[in-house]
Amino acid sequence: MMQKFFIGSLALLALMASCSSTSDDLEGGAAQENKVPIAFSSYLGKTATSRAGATGIQATTTLQTNGFGLFAYYSDNSSYGTSSTPNFMYNTQVSGTDWTYSPLRYWPNETSTTNADGKGATSEGVDHLTFFAYAPYVKVTATSGAVTDDATVGITALTKNSDAGDPKVSYTVASDPSKSVDLLWGVSNTESWANVTGTPVTLTKGLPYLNLIKPNTAQKVDFNFKHALSRLGLTVQGAFDQVDAGGTLKDAKITVAKVEITGAAFAAKGVLNLNNTTAGEPLWETSATDAGTLSLTLEGDNLNTTIKDAGADKKAADQPDGVTADKQSLLADNTYFMFIPGTATADKPLKVKITYYTTTDDPNLATGYTRVENVITKSISATDGLKFEAGKAYTLNLVLGMTSVKVSATVADWTDATSTQVDLPINVK
Repeated sequence: MMQKFFIGSLALLALMASCSSTSDDLEGGAAQENKVPIAFSSYLGKTATSRAGATGIQATTTLQTNGFGLFAYYSDNSSYGTSSTPNFMYNTQVSGTDWTYSPLRYWPNETSTTNADGKGATSEGVDHLTFFAYAPYVKVTATSGAVTDDATVGITALTKNSDAGDPKVSYTVASDPSKSVDLLWGVSNTESWANVTGTPVTLTKGLPYLNLIKPNTAQKVDFNFKHALSRLGLTVQGAFDQVDAGGTLKDAKITVAKVEITGAAFAAKGVLNLNNTTAGEPLWETSATDAGTLSLTLEGDNLNTTIKDAGADKKAADQPDGVTADKQSLLADNTYFMFIPGTATADKPLKVKITYYTTTDDPNLATGYTRVENVITKSISATDGLKFEAGKAYTLNLVLGMTSVKVSATVADWTDATSTQVDLPINVK
């Protein structure tokens, strides 16, 4: 889906591309054993990337290294509910190529009151386990839920180990793209959970694993991790009427100093409830009194070095190549902005402000060059609202229109003016 927005010398293009994802069925089990350890597997879409802590983009292999955080609720003979607590696992780190964790847990053995397994064994009830997961894993103080490294952006807290009800992740959007954290949450990868009773538990693909019963030995809880945030990239290109070879502006360079993005329709803070109620969609909770307003800033080392302004004391010859007629990333390699999904509207648009310079060398000038600052702002919103959805990647393309100063001249014909007599003194001999 593509939407375009143009105004004056600055045009912005919003492109939306959905992150791909597929699902794998849980593996079938072997013969029942008395003690079956709980095992996990995980799936992360091919186009997905994640960021753990303040640095480092990761794909599936690095997710295995950093791991995901797991909550498990044992509700005995009852179903999971608002009074349930994470009494089986609390923020347990699951990592490695085999998705291991410690200490090892085992499935409860109370599975049938009716000899459903055909082996003569019955139990007083049916035990249930419910699982929730998020990534990347962060260490927290269990009694408070606060992250141990005092992070102020990204994942800042989890619910406490004594809190009843759904586990939640507190998140703050990083205004600095180098500190962006891609928040993921795990959902069911199947519509049916096979177990030793012979009667599968019905699940909804895209929702959490609720009220599972002991499976066969080889079966794993297979999480499909999905993106809870929107991803934003920025590109820039020039619309020039005069160009040199390579698509650069003729006899001048355009360099970018800063890009600022704000949006009142987008929260700066939010709480992700891991028990989402719509399949495949994150359940965000934001408080109007604490959510704040989205504010993203791109400058300094976070700018692509090929277009980054080198400073006021640099002539054009000492500036980088700058903006060309072709699209270039504004962001440094492998960085993006991550933010909580929202919808830009006419009364609450997404505002983009860019500060850039046009530098032209001229030896006839006292400084040897001329430098012009340009500060342009554009508000983006569609008539029915520009929606930024979770798990989708967007790009804003900033098009800088530059028209050369053109000079022409004509020479006017002489026009006869009115003659006026001027009397001078008469010379007398």
